[in-house]
Amino acid sequence: MERCFLDISDISGTDLYCSREAAEEIRRRIAPQPLNALHVLGNGNYHYLSLFYLERINEPFTLVLFDHHSDNQPGAFGGELLSCGSWVLEATKRLDNLKKVVWIGGDGQINDIPESLPAYLSIDLDILAPEYVKTVWDQGDMELSELMLLINYTMKKCDVIGIDLCGAADNNDPTVLSICDTICSL
Repeated sequence: MERCFLDISDISGTDLYCSREAAEEIRRRIAPQPLNALHVLGNGNYHYLSLFYLERINEPFTLVLFDHHSDNQPGAFGGELLSCGSWVLEATKRLDNLKKVVWIGGDGQINDIPESLPAYLSIDLDILAPEYVKTVWDQGDMELSELMLLINYTMKKCDVIGIDLCGAADNNDPTVLSICDTICSL
């Protein structure tokens, strides 16, 4: 699987929240990237970038979210601004092809993932216990080996359309690079 890094730090209106103007520029930048790749998005403030990849899926699918947070909250300022905490809710409202969200790290279980639909995996490393990787948000307590086992299981269980990864305070962290290498080799 190809690995794609997306750096949008030069676009005004993108840190934590995403303005409408910034959203259009982001869509333009990701358009040439393959969907079936590992997209490395940066720290958790940019997890909303997942929505722009999901918008490109033109068949019914399941979103498998590995995250310490549901990212299913109403957007800021009356729902006007997309954020790292609102992108899943926005996806469920706008994307007709999104048939199910399975939140691993919350109330979802790996057995809840339907085999009959392709899946898009969105991984926020804040699901991991702090000893594995430093993030910019509060963290869960999942072991790294458990996360990798769950990702591997999901990739074998269903047709994976694409994957994104975010959450680390430093994308050059050796653990992050190792996780990327492992996912790309599956």
